[in-house]
Amino acid sequence: MIPTEELKEKLVNAYFTNDLFGRVEVLYKSGDSGSLGSFMFDYSRDELMKQTLVDAGVDEETLISNTETYRRNIISSRNSQIHKVARELAKEMVGINDLELQKTQLAQEIKNTKIELGNKLFDSIKENNEDQDQIFKFKLWALEQEELKNANKETKSKLRKAKTIFDAMSLYNEVLKEGK
Repeated sequence: MIPTEELKEKLVNAYFTNDLFGRVEVLYKSGDSGSLGSFMFDYSRDELMKQTLVDAGVDEETLISNTETYRRNIISSRNSQIHKVARELAKEMVGINDLELQKTQLAQEIKNTKIELGNKLFDSIKENNEDQDQIFKFKLWALEQEELKNANKETKSKLRKAKTIFDAMSLYNEVLKEGK
């Protein structure tokens, strides 16, 4: 136990540590380095220590006031920690939202690319409709398909005689319809 005169000089704070106001923690300057020391005592049983605190200027009313301040500081510190974690979680969620936005944008880009490719394909077919090399390539491709492999000679002959890609595609479409 610290003598009253020494406690008066070195006392930093004293407050109740439980809701029943039974235990008191006393903080004091320890040594010349300015570090803190502490001790606890049972307020309801240790009359000598209670009197030492009163002599050092800390009565029961001051203890209660110090306890309120101490608890407010702890709650404030915990709230700050909670807010910090909540901000980090919010940042992560924003990151997730950014990813969702990027995903939506990429899906739209893919859709647009498919449309562009489709348009280019249709334009190419239209532009090459009478190109003999392209007609020949389409006929070879069509004759390799199962539907035309199983078709009769007359249908295959019509396909071979087609003069445009559109004519050949039309014949191929008829075979597909008959197969259903």
